[in-house]
Amino acid sequence: MSDNSPSFLNQGDTILPAFRGEIEHQKVPPLSHSQIFFQDQELVRLTARKIPLVDLACFCLVSSKLFKTAAPILWEIIPTSLCLLSLLPGFSCVDGRWNLLRDHDANELRRFYFYSAFVTQIIHPFSSNPYRSSDLNPSIFDRLQAVLPDRPLFPNLRICIEPPLPDRIIYLDSPFFSASLRQLSCTVLLGMDERVAEVLTRAQLTKLAFTGYISPDSLIRIGRLCHLSELDLQFSKRIAFFNVAEGITNTLTLVLGNSAFLQHVTSLSLSLPRFISIGQLPLSSLANLRRLAIVARTDTINAILMATSNLVCASIHATNRNLHSLCDSVDILAHHCPTTLRSVTLKTNTLIRFRSLVSPLLAVRNVRRLAIMTRYPVIEVRDSDFLAVANAWPLLEVLDLPSKSSTEQLTVISLHHLARLNHLRSFRFVLAGQVVSLPWTHLGLSEDLRDYMADLFPQEHVRRDF
Repeated sequence: MSDNSPSFLNQGDTILPAFRGEIEHQKVPPLSHSQIFFQDQELVRLTARKIPLVDLACFCLVSSKLFKTAAPILWEIIPTSLCLLSLLPGFSCVDGRWNLLRDHDANELRRFYFYSAFVTQIIHPFSSNPYRSSDLNPSIFDRLQAVLPDRPLFPNLRICIEPPLPDRIIYLDSPFFSASLRQLSCTVLLGMDERVAEVLTRAQLTKLAFTGYISPDSLIRIGRLCHLSELDLQFSKRIAFFNVAEGITNTLTLVLGNSAFLQHVTSLSLSLPRFISIGQLPLSSLANLRRLAIVARTDTINAILMATSNLVCASIHATNRNLHSLCDSVDILAHHCPTTLRSVTLKTNTLIRFRSLVSPLLAVRNVRRLAIMTRYPVIEVRDSDFLAVANAWPLLEVLDLPSKSSTEQLTVISLHHLARLNHLRSFRFVLAGQVVSLPWTHLGLSEDLRDYMADLFPQEHVRRDF
């Protein structure tokens, strides 16, 4: 370095070492693994969605920062509204009935509304639950709503699902639901028309399932829902006692036959008592239907099938005991959906001749699943039937026949026909008095039949039973 260089550069050999020493003296210690984890909010959020609810509740107690992340996830899905009502002072069970022992002011409801804003789904478990909606006094929601009338109890609720059991009802009160509701499944009782109408008017439902008493007025409102894509209506048999069967029949025919109704419905599940029939009237509003599950008389089934053309999955349960009528329904199904049909489930309470029932479907080349369910035996099942199935449905994945099927004419040749299906992953039927299934098991099979199964189906199809 020349003598004309600035003086501070000449002193670098003394300044830099001193500066390094100061840095080393103030060096920040490295972060621990736990500190790195808790600083990454996205990682904490992902972890909170994977851990059990008990651990998630412990998360909320660690710090306020973790509480803000974990609490919305913890309260996002609850099994019943009682989880939130239990936060209120004075909420208790007296004589087997949950009730509020006193009224509350707005300040006492702050905690309830804080957590209710997190709730997006109320999904009642189908198993037994100590909290039963039928044991809840419905006036509780009215009393809470009276304190803050302009604020819905569950402002962000999107899904409410209750198992359709006669002793469990959801209270269709307008304060209980908000405009955010998209999916609703519940039991409807006689006299709840006004509450049903309120819900159907306010919410933009995309999925709806009603069980019980569904009035003609409610049917009209359901038909006008412009966002509805999945509809499940299970009519109660008790409506016969209310002298409304004729009105429901006429209204249902109107809803299904008007092209302005149910325009966007792609999945329809319908269960009708025997005394309700829409006859052979032309229907025109089901062109977009992809999935159909129907329990009804065959004339009603046929009328609905004639209005479809793009079904992918069809489940047909004929309530009248007439095999020929069911075969007619299958024939209509195959005729109207020859290219789109993939899955067929047939249920009946009469004797079934396998070939006569399945023959119309053999023209549908893309069938992947066939299930037949009946209390009575499926008769006249032969090896030639399985050969026809293997030739007609090369993409078949599931074949399920009742265990009571009369299969005396079946031999192990039927297994050879099924082994040709490369996509087959599940079947069940009776062969030589033994239930053979795929995936198959060594238990309950004779030595000869085990050898056949081992030769025809590779090792990955063996189910290990211990």
